[in-house]
Amino acid sequence: MKALWQSSFENRYKQRCPLCNTPILDAHYPCKRCFEGVLGYGRYEEPLSDLIITYKIAKERRLKSVLASFYLTILKTLEKPVLVPIPASNEGREDRGFDQMLLIAKVLKQKENLPFLSLLRPIGKEEQKFLTSEQRKNSTSFTLLPNKDKKVQYYIDEGYQFVLLDDISTTGTTLDTCKDLLFGTYGIQAYRMALALS
Repeated sequence: MKALWQSSFENRYKQRCPLCNTPILDAHYPCKRCFEGVLGYGRYEEPLSDLIITYKIAKERRLKSVLASFYLTILKTLEKPVLVPIPASNEGREDRGFDQMLLIAKVLKQKENLPFLSLLRPIGKEEQKFLTSEQRKNSTSFTLLPNKDKKVQYYIDEGYQFVLLDDISTTGTTLDTCKDLLFGTYGIQAYRMALALS
């Protein structure tokens, strides 16, 4: 656990943007990429990468609570977040037998009373990790689930901040696609959050 804490952005940079975790020299000056950045717990490197691989590839569901706790260090910077988990690809969900981000969102709901909305559905079967950077950019891999308008409007009216929740952000394409989808449909400026930034 000590190694995980030492590798976190929170520990590495005493002064950083509270929104995107970019290191900053002086907290009195705004971060230039603050609303464009992806909020993250740490880099996709050991030991964090080992935990994520064990959770997803070795199918160790019991790690969901451990990983969920890491999101809390980032979520504490936001007021009234409502989580929107990025769904696993159809192939990934079938292979591992669970949707890793949905499980984490459920843990955060159960333990911290953080609401979540399942709004997205993957299109196609292929996992993003097997696509090149260019293929990811040209791929529209998500659509909105039907009949969610009333729930979304409730959270908008109540002043919640929508947070797209993913495990790993490599190119940012998945989070960008989903952010654009929410903005284009509902006018929501969603935050993007990943456990590990690659």
